[in-house]
Amino acid sequence: MRTIWLRLTLKRSPKAMRRIEMFMQGRPAYIVPGTVGVEEMDLAVALGVPLLGGHPEVAQRLALKSYAKEVFRKADINTAPGLVVPAGSSPAHARECLARVIFAHRFSERWLLKIDNESGGRGHAHLAANALKPRIMCPGHGAMA
Repeated sequence: MRTIWLRLTLKRSPKAMRRIEMFMQGRPAYIVPGTVGVEEMDLAVALGVPLLGGHPEVAQRLALKSYAKEVFRKADINTAPGLVVPAGSSPAHARECLARVIFAHRFSERWLLKIDNESGGRGHAHLAANALKPRIMCPGHGAMA
């Protein structure tokens, strides 16, 4: 099944654009996009209406959970304990970072893991830290259960 976005359909149909312009005549109107992209900006300009949203580059950054966490940190606002694993990190590095933050906050029993660029609750996983089996690191012997 092929997805056709409304904004592209409208831009390709002069008849649909004229009908929307006629419907808007004399009425206040604006566009509220789910996500802001270049196409939404072009559509707003073509219709001569404001777009309620930031510039696409800013909107994309603000949609990232890691960027929101950084904004709160810079504003000196308390947030839940957590970490940001840089994109492209190895799974071993991600596990090590997660183990460190769980150990640092070992009294937190449940953790919420979020994928940075997902929305609407997608990309969330729950981790019950109290169900993890402890491992002791012995120098020269590796991990022991």
